[in-house]
Amino acid sequence: MIQKWLLLLISLLCFSSVFAKQNRVNQIYTSPDNGMAITESCVENKESSVRLSCHYSYQIKEKKPVSLIDDFPGQGTISWLGNIAKIHFNCGSYCNNTVFVDAYKGEDSENTVMDVDSKSLCMAYLSDNNGISFRKLFQKQIRKTISPNDKKFRFMMSFSILAIIQESQFDTRGNYIITYMNQEEEEQTKTIKNPCGQ
Repeated sequence: MIQKWLLLLISLLCFSSVFAKQNRVNQIYTSPDNGMAITESCVENKESSVRLSCHYSYQIKEKKPVSLIDDFPGQGTISWLGNIAKIHFNCGSYCNNTVFVDAYKGEDSENTVMDVDSKSLCMAYLSDNNGISFRKLFQKQIRKTISPNDKKFRFMMSFSILAIIQESQFDTRGNYIITYMNQEEEEQTKTIKNPCGQ
């Protein structure tokens, strides 16, 4: 009888030890119209080199949850662009990814998103050639690209284009305003009018 209690006690101690090393935290983020929910489920493992591992899924009303990202080594930042979920993942300097989820249009993602116009859903992001590209969310067609060698802009290119940009954002009319260091190492501001068109 004493042996059974001792085994039970050892089992409970082992279980509580594992539980203490791994702590799971679940959080649900709901869209403003209550039509979609993003679930963030993170496990903190105090004895692993990857301290935090997170899983993301989304659910549209009563439909089955859809897995979005598994075992991301860190925690994303979740916000809403109207009823579109925006989940930003940072993996270090100049390394980040943003995932967008819409209840009707599905999923979209891009590396190094600089800004999104909330009205037109025009997105500015770092292009493959280290310039700036523009396209609409949930559409793959690139509407405009500004090369890092564009003579109109005369970017200072001793660094990555991200390193020389001081500020960049869409204004209320859908124009993209960018302040950067030019080749003379002077601060310059330019406006790109309606980069995604109509």
